[in-house]
Amino acid sequence: MASRDQRRKSTERAWFITAPLALLAIVFSTAIGVLRPEFGEWGLAFVLFVAMTGISIPVLNVIVRRQSVGVTLTEVPLVVALFFLPPLTVVLIYTLSVLIWSASHRFAPAKLWFNVAKAAAATSLAGLLLLALPPINGVGPGTWGSLFLAVNTITLVSLLSVAGVHVLLQGWQAGREALRTAPSVFLTTSINASVGLLVLIALKTTWWSVLLLAALFAALFQVYRSYSQFFRQHRTLTGMYDLTRLLTNSAEGALADILLDRVRGLMQAEYATLWLPAQRRHPEVLLTARVDTPGLLDFAPTPTVFREQARELGKTLSIGRLLGDDTALRREVGAQQVKDAIVVPLRSGCSYGCQGVLRAV
Repeated sequence: MASRDQRRKSTERAWFITAPLALLAIVFSTAIGVLRPEFGEWGLAFVLFVAMTGISIPVLNVIVRRQSVGVTLTEVPLVVALFFLPPLTVVLIYTLSVLIWSASHRFAPAKLWFNVAKAAAATSLAGLLLLALPPINGVGPGTWGSLFLAVNTITLVSLLSVAGVHVLLQGWQAGREALRTAPSVFLTTSINASVGLLVLIALKTTWWSVLLLAALFAALFQVYRSYSQFFRQHRTLTGMYDLTRLLTNSAEGALADILLDRVRGLMQAEYATLWLPAQRRHPEVLLTARVDTPGLLDFAPTPTVFREQARELGKTLSIGRLLGDDTALRREVGAQQVKDAIVVPLRSGCSYGCQGVLRAV
């Protein structure tokens, strides 16, 4: 119970970043409203809002220095929106799309409102930047530079905000690890922004290009998903090979530590627990590996009934937003602030549980 309360208090620290971001978003948006009090065409705004919301699903996840970098195509409709719509409207539709995406993933309130405040602050700052730059005329190189700078400003604010939350929740080392993903993040943003500029040029030439662009993006989405699956399988096989090698060369005392750490890494989980129930003369053993925590802990984030049920049934149990259909068990797990959980009974009679990753924006 104490460990769960400690985790909850640790998560609540994110409000120390969320509150300033929300304040900045209000100040920046008010300034935009004073400088350019207009909203543009609501029909076009709705279409771009739908595009932003639908395209916000990561099509590829790349692990860079222990950080998961989700590759999305959000910058493509964002570039188009920054060109055709007033900045205040862009702030509104982008923030709403992030709100809907976060709510659909059932994020905890601290994480949900952090994402919303981050999106509002980043886009409002980018809108102010566009108002400070020379007016956009046509789709020439000057426009490319302005839109490219605005999109990368949004990425910069998002990256710094995420790093700040990591520092508050996990310490300076986690913040540095988050910042080390900057080259990959900005490379992805630049590529997507370039694609967005190409889309913009096509749309300015003729609106009939929407049909060709829709077909192109559907094909690109499938290519991304296929490569993502291949990349994930390759990473899993590599991790299993490394685990086998380490277990073969490790001392007996370090076996549990290596096993749990590697299982947690392979599952991209926050926790991995090894449970040996009490049998005859052997007492109960409960060891847990937690991300960014050296050594093993003596508690498990999953409730006891979850592990006991997996042991009695002798089969794998999984509970989460898209996993499992046991309502009572999901309620039991959710009461302990666990998002996803998997318990696998081992042939020796023990079982391990993994808590799903609570992902940063």
